[in-house]
Amino acid sequence: MGMVGLIGAKRSSQIRVDAQVSCDYSSRCDSRLFCLALNDKSVKSYIEALELMFVVRRLAKYTNNPAKRQIARMPKLHFVDTGLACHLLGINSEDQLLNSQFYGNLLENLVYMECCKHAT
Repeated sequence: MGMVGLIGAKRSSQIRVDAQVSCDYSSRCDSRLFCLALNDKSVKSYIEALELMFVVRRLAKYTNNPAKRQIARMPKLHFVDTGLACHLLGINSEDQLLNSQFYGNLLENLVYMECCKHAT
């Protein structure tokens, strides 16, 4: 999966903006962490490929008005396997997970995927 998978894991359960995915910034400071040499269309096609392989799922932003849901197209990206997301982030133990800046996002991802499993 490489760098796109790592960035997807970092952005798991966050609102996805393709420009932010193609040029990712560190959440701790304003300095650039790393930048992919990909344009927005390439990132969209890679994310669509990951969706077709059932690695990730998109969740549309929720609003009470269905018309606004079509306008506000900034979906969240969720990994189907939270363990894979942890592996891509380099989280190998419970202590690393609890002290990670991604703990809340990974927990939200886990809850969403469990709800999806029980809904089917």
